[in-house]
Amino acid sequence: MEIKRTQKEEQTSLISVKVGEKDYGEAVEKSLRDYRRKANIPGFRPGMVPMGIIKKMYGKGVVAEQSYRTASNAVFEYLQKENIDYLGDVIPAEEQGAFDFDNDTEFEHMFEIGEAPKIDLALSAKDKVTYHRIKIDKQMHDNYRSNFLRRYGRLVDVEKVADDEALTVTLDNGELRVEDAYVGLISMNDEERKPFKGKKVGIVVKGCDSRGVVELLQENLINREDVVVFGMGCNGTIDINRVLAKIGDVTEVESVTGSGATLKVRADGKDYEFAMQDVAQDKCRACTVPNAVIHDHFAGSPTNIPDGAQPAMPAIMTFLDGLSLEDRMGFWRGHIDRCIRCYACRNACPMCVCRDNCVADSREPHWLTQEDSPTQKMFFQLIHAMHLAGRCTGCGECNRACPMGIPVGALKLQMGRVVKKLFEYAPGMDVDAVPPLLGFQLEEKNIHEHHIEGA
Repeated sequence: MEIKRTQKEEQTSLISVKVGEKDYGEAVEKSLRDYRRKANIPGFRPGMVPMGIIKKMYGKGVVAEQSYRTASNAVFEYLQKENIDYLGDVIPAEEQGAFDFDNDTEFEHMFEIGEAPKIDLALSAKDKVTYHRIKIDKQMHDNYRSNFLRRYGRLVDVEKVADDEALTVTLDNGELRVEDAYVGLISMNDEERKPFKGKKVGIVVKGCDSRGVVELLQENLINREDVVVFGMGCNGTIDINRVLAKIGDVTEVESVTGSGATLKVRADGKDYEFAMQDVAQDKCRACTVPNAVIHDHFAGSPTNIPDGAQPAMPAIMTFLDGLSLEDRMGFWRGHIDRCIRCYACRNACPMCVCRDNCVADSREPHWLTQEDSPTQKMFFQLIHAMHLAGRCTGCGECNRACPMGIPVGALKLQMGRVVKKLFEYAPGMDVDAVPPLLGFQLEEKNIHEHHIEGA
């Protein structure tokens, strides 16, 4: 690496940084490995795309990014080492040469800085400076604190709307429609706030969603009087990956319509029709609770449930049950190794309610390291599954949210099977029921802890 500084004009300098492959090469390789791990390319499983293809697709851009980043970091280190005062920020200079990221390995990046002028103030005993004494009263303190929280605090869901809440709304004046618009009540006057203040939270739920609401009510995590529940029936939800596998690579999906047991898709000018059972999510194939189990209002007609219907075993569980213990461990090691620790599974879970104190984020105590290993990743998933024992309703949102396609929901389903066998309990069905791990009985029906084999 070579750094040179030249005077461009008064109070302005140019800094030239030449970087070679030995300076940025390691960062390029690391970035390409990250691309390979996350790339979703038809014909290859995530994480299994050949590095040659990754380099062909992303190599030029990664070299450009990392060479510039290396040069930029070097400029800041140079300025600090040489004790050079500058104004504002370091910016790329207009005097840049031609870059050939396909063939060259050495690049010269030019930066421009505005030098801070030297100011000598000759002060004497005759000069006077006004010293202000500011009295901080309670109102000033409260206003500053409130403003600081609004600027740097995080948004959380609330049960009722108050004066300073922020709403996500749809704005529609007949000509223009804006969805998910952000409206802060603090910017409104009292008259404008009236239609919003005190309003309850409304939620629309189908069968599996409503079971999550029931569990939250059982654990006193929400107040029933603060929520209006709109129930509905469900004919199943779509597994988008199954649809895409059937229609192949498309540029644009123009429309998706459902009618009973049929799904119609129009993409790139072509029409496709599928049986719902062929493109439904696995959870829907095993569902016997399509209608909301709790609601204040029910929309439409309930979905018909055949007499004697029994929940089918999810396909993933049947597959895992057929594996030996060794093969099952190999299955999970292979899948968990692809985990990128984005925690989308946790964030999507309606029953994961300790995220403010999650073991994945805790530093005191420090439960998890940042080591990129199957052991650390599996550690989190097993803790998550244990926390959901007897609480997981099988909604499948963790599977749907995972960008790597890892069937993490199977771990929760297995814990659910154990709880059902021991306690004969299905989560999310009865608000008045006490979840087995939230209660205590001196003698459990199916746990013979005092029985000694052979006695």
